[in-house]
Amino acid sequence: MEKKRTQLVDHNRVFTNVMVWPALIILLLTSLLPIIYVLITSMTDMTLITMNRGGTQWVGFKNYIDAIQDKDFMHSIWVTVKFTLLAVVSETVFGTLLALFLHGSGKPSKLLRTLFLFPMLCPPITITLIWQTMFSNSYGILNQILGVFGVAPVNWLQDINTAFYAVLWVDIWQYAPFVFLLVYVALCQMPQELHEAAALDGANSFQRLRHVTLPYLAKPMTVVILLRLIDTFRLFDKVNVLTKGGPYNSTRTITMYIYQRGYNDLDIGVTSATSILMTLLILLIAFPYIRSSFKQMVQRR
Repeated sequence: MEKKRTQLVDHNRVFTNVMVWPALIILLLTSLLPIIYVLITSMTDMTLITMNRGGTQWVGFKNYIDAIQDKDFMHSIWVTVKFTLLAVVSETVFGTLLALFLHGSGKPSKLLRTLFLFPMLCPPITITLIWQTMFSNSYGILNQILGVFGVAPVNWLQDINTAFYAVLWVDIWQYAPFVFLLVYVALCQMPQELHEAAALDGANSFQRLRHVTLPYLAKPMTVVILLRLIDTFRLFDKVNVLTKGGPYNSTRTITMYIYQRGYNDLDIGVTSATSILMTLLILLIAFPYIRSSFKQMVQRR
């Protein structure tokens, strides 16, 4: 009997390896090898011209040093960090408040939930083009509304005072429903016994929210915030469509900087170096969560 059990375990182990290794090999070829290639090119003076002529030379960490000393690159980091913090905080607050409101007001209709989720379900480029039309200086609906009240048209996407916040609003409008969805699902899974026990102890609605609901939402909200931090840090499509990084680089994020250095300047070496630096910044953001998750996994074992 013990021999058959051992054979069954060995068979399952072989079957698992057969199913897992092809996926690992594909992941290696599609992820790790491109990263290695980018690391190598980031230490060369490769441009599109030298790549075609075969005149690429090894420069070591020069591209990294030049990027760190580049004021435009450092400014793009500041713009990205500022945008990410404002967007994630706003989306988390709005999405959580909406989820708490709908969950506390009874079971909302499917139509209402679909309307709230509509911005998230649409492709980002579609949402961006819609808002680009609404922000138009000549025929946009926002300026038409302002005109009704006698206010002069605002050049939303070309004014240095409004362009950044216009792009920010589009991102909040699209992804606050993402926070709403995950928080609402977590609220629906929350045991009602927790609220009932708190009510029996004399806790009012605000106290139950503060000491029961919010602590219960801590873990799912941590995941939501991490996902939004990583995704917002890689923002490109909205900036590229709405402002191209302008005016005066006020909306030039890291991804926009990398794109312009690669597409306009054809500088592959510097583009690779700045891409690696951006990846390191994203890993730095995700490191605390990865570390805590790893500790929890070890403790469970």
